Amino acid sequence: MDMDEKLGKRIAALRRKRGWTQEKLAQQLGVSAAAVSKWETGAAYPDIALLCPLARALGSSVDSLLAFEEKMSAEQLAACTERFVGFVRQDDREAAHAYMKGLLREYPADCDLKLNAAGWVAVLQMTFPEDEGMSGQRKALYEAVYASGNAAQRQLAANALASIAIQEDRTEDARRYLEETEGRTEDAALLRIQLEQKTGENDKALEEIQKQLYRAVSQALQMLMMLMQTKEDAREALEIAKIYRRVEAIFAVGGGMSAGLLMQQYMVMSRKKEALTCLTQMVDALVGKPMTPNPLLFNPTFKPKADWRDAGRELRTALLRGLKEDETLSSLRGEKEYEDAVARLEESLKNGRA
Repeated sequence: MDMDEKLGKRIAALRRKRGWTQEKLAQQLGVSAAAVSKWETGAAYPDIALLCPLARALGSSVDSLLAFEEKMSAEQLAACTERFVGFVRQDDREAAHAYMKGLLREYPADCDLKLNAAGWVAVLQMTFPEDEGMSGQRKALYEAVYASGNAAQRQLAANALASIAIQEDRTEDARRYLEETEGRTEDAALLRIQLEQKTGENDKALEEIQKQLYRAVSQALQMLMMLMQTKEDAREALEIAKIYRRVEAIFAVGGGMSAGLLMQQYMVMSRKKEALTCLTQMVDALVGKPMTPNPLLFNPTFKPKADWRDAGRELRTALLRGLKEDETLSSLRGEKEYEDAVARLEESLKNGRA
C-alpha cells in the first residue's frame, strides 16, 4: 500500500467517524465530492494547500492525517527486507526497485532504511549485473546517510564510502572518510590495509595486518577459553582445550597457557599422569624462553601488546601458591613432576626474575 492509499483510508475513516458523507466533507473544503472520492480511493492526492483545512475539518492534525513517521521500527525494516528479497527471488527487478523507491519516498529521513537500501542495491547489482545505474544509487544512499545520520550511522556510511572510493581509485577521498573512523571499527582497519596496499605503502599495510591478525587470534583464544568454561561435559571441555593448544601452536601466540587449561581438565577427569605432564609444560612456559610469534606470520620486529606472560612474577607466585594450597591439586603432591615444578617456581622467584 503506497502513501496515497494510506492517506485515503485515513481520510475515509476520520470522515465516517464524524458521521459525514463525502459531499459534506467536500462542502466544508469547497471542493467536489468526486475529488474527495478520489482522495479516499488513492486515485489522487489532496492539494498541499488543502492539507491544513482538511486536517481541521476532520478534527486531526496534518502529522496525524499523514501518519507521519520519521523512521521505521526494526520489525518493520526486517519485514520490508524480506519482501524486497521476495521480489529478487522472483527475478522481478522492476518490482524490487519500485518497492525500494516507494519506501525511500515514504520515509525520506530514515537513515537506517537508507543503509539497508544501499545493501539492497548491492543485492540487485549482483543479481542483475547488466543494470549499470546501481552503483551510483548505492553511493548516493551512503552519501545521504553520511550527511545527515547520527554518529553510528555516519561511521557505517564512511566505511562504505571509503570502500567505494578505494575501488574507484579515489585514494584521497578514501583517506578522508577513514580519518573519521580512525581507531573506531575493525572494518575501518581492514579498509586502511586495502588503501595502503593500493597506494604501495606495503610496510604500513604489513604492520596493520600483523596487528589485526594478532588481535584476532588473541580474541579467538579468549573465546575458546570462555566456551570451555561453559561446558558441563568434561570431555567436550577437554576437546576445546586441545583446539586452544592447536591454535596456540600454529600462531605461537598465547604464551603456552594451553598447558594450564589442559591440566585443569585432566584433573577434573582424574587423569593424573596427563595433568602432571601439562604442569611441567606450564612451568616451562612460565620460567623458560618466551614464546615468539610465528615468524612466517609475524616479522621479528613485530611487537605484540602485553599478554599474560608479562605478568610473569605474579603468575608464577599464583601457580606456586595454588600447587601448595589448592586441595583440588592435592593428588599431585609427592609426585616427581610436582616437586620439580615447585622447586623451579621457587628458584625463579628467589632469583628475582620478572
